[in-house]
Amino acid sequence: MQYLKVKEAEELVRDTRSSAILNTDIDALKAYKHRKTKENKLDQIAREHEEIKKDMNDIKDLLKELLGRNR
Repeated sequence: MQYLKVKEAEELVRDTRSSAILNTDIDALKAYKHRKTKENKLDQIAREHEEIKKDMNDIKDLLKELLGRNR
């Protein structure tokens, strides 16, 4: 494959075979992957948090039901 530099940006090259514009900035790629990993972890934590809240509400409802039966 042969690449030609894009005049407007140093980190961009054009693939002469497909005419695709490619980003060659490895640091930007690493930063993107790091951000995505953090976002995925935050999403997972948020899902787990919602699940725990639901479980706690279920437990509270069961306790209220048990206490109501004993009166």
